[in-house]
Amino acid sequence: MADGFDPNEFNAYKTGPIDFNPAEFAATAAPKEGQVIPPTPSPLMEGKRLGAGFLHGARDVPAGGAQLLTEGLLALVPQGSWFENYLSDARGTVNRLNRESEEGYQKAWRQGQEGPDIGRLAGNVAATAPIAAVMPGAASASLPIRMASGFASGALTGALQPVDPQNPDFWGEKASQAGMGALGGMGSPVAAGAAARMIRPNTRPEVQALMQRGVATTPGQTLGGWANRLEEGAQSIPFVGDVIKGARRRSIETFNRAAVNEALAPIGHVVPRNTPMGHQVIDAAHDAVSQQYDNLLPHLRVRADPQFVNNMQGIISGSTHLEPNMAQTYANILRDKIFHRFAPNGGMTGNDFKTMESELGRLARGYSKSQDAGQRELGGALRQTQAELRDLLERSNPAHREELRNINSAYANLLRVEGAAGRIGADQGVFTPAQLLSSVRSLDPSMRKGAFSRGNALMQDLASEGKEVLGSKVPDSGTPYRAMTGLLGGSILGAVEPTGIGLGTTLGGAGLSSLYTRPGTAAMRALLARRPDLADPIARGVRRSTPALTPFSALMAQQD
Repeated sequence: MADGFDPNEFNAYKTGPIDFNPAEFAATAAPKEGQVIPPTPSPLMEGKRLGAGFLHGARDVPAGGAQLLTEGLLALVPQGSWFENYLSDARGTVNRLNRESEEGYQKAWRQGQEGPDIGRLAGNVAATAPIAAVMPGAASASLPIRMASGFASGALTGALQPVDPQNPDFWGEKASQAGMGALGGMGSPVAAGAAARMIRPNTRPEVQALMQRGVATTPGQTLGGWANRLEEGAQSIPFVGDVIKGARRRSIETFNRAAVNEALAPIGHVVPRNTPMGHQVIDAAHDAVSQQYDNLLPHLRVRADPQFVNNMQGIISGSTHLEPNMAQTYANILRDKIFHRFAPNGGMTGNDFKTMESELGRLARGYSKSQDAGQRELGGALRQTQAELRDLLERSNPAHREELRNINSAYANLLRVEGAAGRIGADQGVFTPAQLLSSVRSLDPSMRKGAFSRGNALMQDLASEGKEVLGSKVPDSGTPYRAMTGLLGGSILGAVEPTGIGLGTTLGGAGLSSLYTRPGTAAMRALLARRPDLADPIARGVRRSTPALTPFSALMAQQD
């Protein structure tokens, strides 16, 4: 047949004799001598087994306690005394009862089964949980205190486990039980803290504030501490370092964008996302503020007042820090571009003000971008002058005060940003938080920089938060960190708690590149720092569960 099926052959197979020997089958199927056939498992049987294990595990604690008590008293009483004889008999009785109970349990319920005895472990935990619950310091907010409490309760939990009566070294075994229990109990607060931090990490307020402003922190910057130092040191490693540098560069650029947007917030403007960072974004921000002025100035008038005169005298007096040629240039600009535009009565039209202000802004921008430090200082003085003129404009037009105040606030903020972009070390106008902080201080108009000293100078909060989180200097001692960078990608995951290092080691550096891509850093920020509101009570509950975890940890530490 084409398909290989032969009807005749199949018919012969159906009707042929069956080669079956009942005696041989019975001999094969019968259990061998001494062989125990366990009963077929069933849900009911498993439930009974778990229940029996639970009860036996609960019995282990008083059994172990009785054993420890008799052995301990025997070690203390005088040899040959009647009390020693009494305790010897008591020890024999305790050991006999424990042995009979263990043999009966193994024969009736375990039946040679291997693997963890879940029911018995649960009984042990239930019987010893009150020890951990009443131990001083179990619910402390301090991790070291909780660890000390776990150490003590874990040691006691381990010490209350029975010792095989056949073991000749009772005290050696008891020391081992207590020691392993102590280590396990001490680890439970760490484990609970690790779980709580993974559910709701204790992200620094500075990181949270930057994230809310749209700053894209790296994993190391998000976690801070040793994770950030490890990340900084790894920047010098070929290929890996380039990936990390790229991510940390994006952090700085997003910080720059956040600074510019915060500066423009009073006028409700946000720079387009496709605007390149550096000089271009500064120019775009100035254009936004200038446009607001251009739309309003034709409707305004200006009149000099005593405050303007006094403030200008202060700026002129302060210009002595300029280089002599720059000081002369500044004086010429004040005379030719500003003062001569005022009428004898101190007045000026809005259009004349617009012309003057635009010319002054053009000069300030040009000097501020110069590679010469002296010219940049002159640019700063011109910006201060421009700010004083805008304040005068606001005072001269009370009907438009709020609108002008918003524009002036945006401009004052922008002066700080521009000052940072023009500082030595800024990369084509891209500045660090430290450079912004320095600019904020230099432009603080309060006496003896008092506002800056108090921490409330204009834009100081953003600059300080950024400096705290985004520092990019590779430490001189980065060599040991570089040696560990094969573990970087996963170790950062473990930075939530030291116990996470095992997970970090498993992950290794294999996923490092993806960790520092735009999607990777976004995912890590969500994982490490962002959780729903429900995470807070859950995390607190996990931390408070330490007393319940301690006996379990202590007992698991003793498992083979």
